[in-house]
Amino acid sequence: MLVILEGPDGSGKSTLAQELAEYLGRTTSDKIEVWHAKRPERHPLNEYLRPLRTYRPGTGHHLILDRWHWGEAVYPAVLDRETELDSPVWWAIEAYLRRLGALVVECDRYATQEYVDLYRERGLDGTPDSWQLTKLAHIRLEFRRTVYRSQLPSLTYYLGDNDKLEAIFAKARDLEEAYRALNA
Repeated sequence: MLVILEGPDGSGKSTLAQELAEYLGRTTSDKIEVWHAKRPERHPLNEYLRPLRTYRPGTGHHLILDRWHWGEAVYPAVLDRETELDSPVWWAIEAYLRRLGALVVECDRYATQEYVDLYRERGLDGTPDSWQLTKLAHIRLEFRRTVYRSQLPSLTYYLGDNDKLEAIFAKARDLEEAYRALNA
């Protein structure tokens, strides 16, 4: 299965990736990998598609991607920086991921003081505290818009909502089965 975790910094993606890998590890002896994408150093097609070229659903190899291409759609818009992830590149990545049966889990966290403190502590692209916090709402909104823009199946997960783990796996298994049926 191919599960992509997207959402703002500090929203629980890495925590959920670890929980999903542990959960899956208790239920199978299949190969499980967790990858973390950072700001692209190469063209987005190379950054987001090339690493997946050998992945095939239903082969006993599971990937959990801690951030993938959605962050590169959101952060340049909010931070006013350049990106090569234009519309044709976006849709090419989306189509390829859909073909592989990818499930996107949009991660978020309730807007608590703890989240604000974590956001301030971690920093965002080296920007000042006050700027980070004013942009947090904008970043969350852009991720929400990206959910509606995407053609990939998705679920929303709030940090600490451990009842959602089984739902994530059930949906990912369904997508893997659909891939197998289409490619049989």
